Amino acid sequence: MPGLSRFSDEEIKRMNRLKFKQGKSYSFIIELINRERPSNRQCTSRGVRACLKRSSNAVKSKRVYKRKLGFSALALVDAEVSADREISARALQKCLQETLDVIVSTKVINRERRRIGWVQTSTGLAW
Repeated sequence: MPGLSRFSDEEIKRMNRLKFKQGKSYSFIIELINRERPSNRQCTSRGVRACLKRSSNAVKSKRVYKRKLGFSALALVDAEVSADREISARALQKCLQETLDVIVSTKVINRERRRIGWVQTSTGLAW
């Protein structure tokens, strides 16, 4: 069965709120929708996915990165960059491993460095 993909406006709003704002799973949404429907018109995960995909008012969830460096590691990165503004991510990686025994990738170091306010800019020379 391809899955019921016709829903009322209220059901679509409810599915969008449950999926994108509250982060509920498709199976949880299906259970809630099917409780209120007659038994011969049950929806499936395929139908719910199709409906949410084509609904124009679907809220896109933002990607949230979990911080991988703690406060002490961020303080160390900040201090090292303050001392030498041209320090590489690889050198910061070595420093974190030797000092705090923290092993992270250079990508994480660069992302956290940008988050604490260190941005790379040009010198502003006009030719």
